[in-house]
Amino acid sequence: MTGYEEKKKSAREYEAYENYLAEEAAAEKRAKRKAVGQAVKQLKRQIPEIEQEAEDAIRQANVNKMLTLRDLPQQLAASGSSGGMTDSAVLGVNTAYEKSWNELIRDRDKAIRAIQDNIAKMRADGDLSLEDIEDQYRRQLAKKALELGLYDRPAAQGQGLSKR
Repeated sequence: MTGYEEKKKSAREYEAYENYLAEEAAAEKRAKRKAVGQAVKQLKRQIPEIEQEAEDAIRQANVNKMLTLRDLPQQLAASGSSGGMTDSAVLGVNTAYEKSWNELIRDRDKAIRAIQDNIAKMRADGDLSLEDIEDQYRRQLAKKALELGLYDRPAAQGQGLSKR
């Protein structure tokens, strides 16, 4: 076989290998994208649940406040309190409700932010995985090209240079 025929055979072998690897890399990328997409969907489904739980807790806190305010005059009268004590007690009930409401909203927002951060990290990790797949594909192609003698090995870097 002549040198030309050998190169041509090597080029055909390389092309077949390239097609095979391209299909493998594409399938691996599709699988990675699908896995990331499913994980993101699962995380996103948690957000409405968190919002609903917070809404329910706020509603319950409001009911508790209303019941307390309804029963407060009887409790104060039974203990002999009146006037400024009544106003202070009402203010205390309202302040406790507002504090509870703020904590519930803060906790809800914190939980949602954590999910959003996880989604962003998952997507970034997925992007890195896709890049890794592409890098692996290119390294395998370069290795095959060198094996088939389609390209010369690059000279070692730094040879002949002296360190100072």
